[in-house]
Amino acid sequence: MGREKIEIALASDAGYFCGLFVTACSIAKYASKDVVLRFNILDGGIKGEDFALLENVVARYHKRSEFRRFAITGDLFKDCLLWHGNHMTYARLLLPDLLNDADYCIYCDVDFLWMRDIAELWAERREDVALISTWDGAKSTWDVDGEWLKEHGFDFSPDDYFCAGLTFFNLKYFREHALHKRCFALLKLKPPFNDQTVLYIATKGKTKLVSLCWQRIHQYITPDMIAEGAVIHYAGAIPWKVPKGAASLLRDLDLLWHRMNAEARGITVWQSLRKYMSAGNIVYHRGLRNVLYWLNRIHCLGWLKWMLCKTSHKGVWDFWEMGMARIIK
Repeated sequence: MGREKIEIALASDAGYFCGLFVTACSIAKYASKDVVLRFNILDGGIKGEDFALLENVVARYHKRSEFRRFAITGDLFKDCLLWHGNHMTYARLLLPDLLNDADYCIYCDVDFLWMRDIAELWAERREDVALISTWDGAKSTWDVDGEWLKEHGFDFSPDDYFCAGLTFFNLKYFREHALHKRCFALLKLKPPFNDQTVLYIATKGKTKLVSLCWQRIHQYITPDMIAEGAVIHYAGAIPWKVPKGAASLLRDLDLLWHRMNAEARGITVWQSLRKYMSAGNIVYHRGLRNVLYWLNRIHCLGWLKWMLCKTSHKGVWDFWEMGMARIIK
């Protein structure tokens, strides 16, 4: 009897290869060694030497790894909204047709760091569920997308709205009910959002929300969440780019990403940081984070805490206050 094969889909162009590299390596590192991992790469222009590096390093972490490469052209989605400067987010809508030999597939964006066994998520699949993901608590998205949906006669509820950065597709169900074709039809209406909310409309009533441990949005993470095993989504805060703004920080979670990148490439964390930003930027943005941390430790910030965190969510400040030095080794 053959080993169970987990289908994984990742989408990237040349500019996001570093994210793809860390996402795939971290999946392989923490995955059960009793399964086969088949990585289906939706390729928006990855260099040949980079792809070879990806295959070789992932195989070091997980010997039972396989790769398939699917070329994606921007012409397919030229009429869709740009998302982070490209159209690669829409590539996941092609999966039911591209992976016509698979019944299920776990897709995730390439700004992820996995610290949990993907085989545990694979076990959550169900024949009568079209899509599995985690709850999206972004009220700003509810307000914008939800308003448009209601205006156009669609049902919307924050209670079952999901974050499609992690999307576990029942590909067989999608094909049988032509849900991906419905997504493309909805995109022709020119909605003011990307395919996340389009997927929400198409799969309404046939979704399953799983534990948030499978997609922890970076700004809400505490050390305890990391300790229990988390899948981190750096949504809107890409760790390999220079922090924007004079008050932006180089956070502990950014160093976690760089630690994985450094380990996979056989370099130091400092060398990983220097691949993407100047020494001055590293010293300034990391130094600012440490100054704020120690000021808080001696209770000098008071009401400025909220302004400096740019959010009222308690978890963010607790993350700084408690620190994660025990994890960054």
